[in-house]
Amino acid sequence: MQTLAQMVFVFVGLVVIAQHTQLPAGFERGLLIGLVVLTTGLLTGIIMQRRGLFTAGARLGRRFGLRLPERLGQQLQQLDAEIARFYAAPGAFALSVACFFVAWCMGVVEVYIVLHFLGIGATVSRAMTIEVLSVAIDALFFFVPAKAGTQEGGKMVIFQVLGLDPAKGLALGIVRRLRELSWSMVGLVVLARHQARQRASER
Repeated sequence: MQTLAQMVFVFVGLVVIAQHTQLPAGFERGLLIGLVVLTTGLLTGIIMQRRGLFTAGARLGRRFGLRLPERLGQQLQQLDAEIARFYAAPGAFALSVACFFVAWCMGVVEVYIVLHFLGIGATVSRAMTIEVLSVAIDALFFFVPAKAGTQEGGKMVIFQVLGLDPAKGLALGIVRRLRELSWSMVGLVVLARHQARQRASER
């Protein structure tokens, strides 16, 4: 759901910014090709999930001689049943995707604020262009753990393409990285407190 909302945000964003910003033809074409491939894979994964992705994978593994423990097979069946039950409620799925889409849009606000404090002409159009391209690059390099280097390097490339100072793009990437790390620390603290309370209640 999060990835589907991400793809919708990028495609809608590219349509909007194409009316205001002239991107290099090769850069724009490469983005579109990569996103089309990712979206096709995503939709294929959703269809397979609806038909029992993990159980089918287990059956395929048995055909190749891979023996899975009976308990693991039961857990995979339960997982497929839970996923199927969720897909049986399309309203909940659509609402969740819509909420994720709004969350992706909030990234434009974040970029706008950072651009303002970096002393760059902060406009909604510029902030949206930077955020849409950033999200697109992050999606294309999803396989890089923790977006190590891709976030900062991607911002520099985007700023250079837009005729802005790449150093400011690096600064934006670093600010976003610090925000992500801070938010992760908050989550870890909340998780640690929750686990401590759970252990106390069990005792």
